[in-house]
Amino acid sequence: MTTFTKIHHHKSYPAIDPTSSANSQKGRTVLITGSSAGIGFEIARAFISASASRVIILGRRQDVLDAAVSNLESWKPASSATIITPFRCDISHEIEIKELWEKLEREDIEVDGLILNAAKTGPLGATADWKKVWEYFEMNVLANLQMAQMFLAQGPEKGKAIVNVSTAAVHVNPVGDHGVYASSKASFTHLLQVLADEVDVECCQILSYHPGRILTESAKEAGFTEESFSWDSVELPAAWCVWASTKQASYLHGRYLWTNWDVDELFEMKERLEDQGFLKLGLQGVDSLSHDALFS
Repeated sequence: MTTFTKIHHHKSYPAIDPTSSANSQKGRTVLITGSSAGIGFEIARAFISASASRVIILGRRQDVLDAAVSNLESWKPASSATIITPFRCDISHEIEIKELWEKLEREDIEVDGLILNAAKTGPLGATADWKKVWEYFEMNVLANLQMAQMFLAQGPEKGKAIVNVSTAAVHVNPVGDHGVYASSKASFTHLLQVLADEVDVECCQILSYHPGRILTESAKEAGFTEESFSWDSVELPAAWCVWASTKQASYLHGRYLWTNWDVDELFEMKERLEDQGFLKLGLQGVDSLSHDALFS
């Protein structure tokens, strides 16, 4: 899968450059979960670079959120008109999700792009206490589904986008000691495929992606160092996320991709999308099968 396209990127490149006019986010409001640090923070920076009208960052801890806003404001070019709006919100709590969207409605803030980056991570196997196992599904499936549904409930306006930061673990076999994390992420990635079948792409395009091999703080806390692997640049998944929220990527509605894959080569494979199972989660080693074909 890592050699799916001939070109395998490890850093941002012109086609996905957030500063490119083709990837402009002018006039758009983007909300990013888990954006006070790590990949989510870099995604926020990328949308600012793409001239988004407003970037809403979410985080669980107010002090970390405040520091993120300060860093973004000091980094933001003086000419930038992007409004950075922070909200303390732990999306693992249903009431906080509800309060968030109610506050957005009161302040008349319409969200055009929802970036689902927050996740519960870490090693845990299926033989662990079921309550601990279920915590991963409550966060990585239920909370993200609630965010997506609240986002779609804002209205029938066209041109919206949901981009889900998934993981290569959804199709890695075996997955080692991260089985519960992988299963929960696979569940939500598949659930978004189903949602994409139900939502018109003109209303909202939906994509999931593996962000690449990124040396985040979480990775460092897990014991990884600069020498552990050949790491991808964190600007790669951030820039890719901006590109994925534009109409250029609408033909990939409902699909799962890697940021490392070259987007120009992907476009050349457009005809293969006639296969409804192409670039979607499914059973490896067999042809894809539609629901109608299964019961015909």
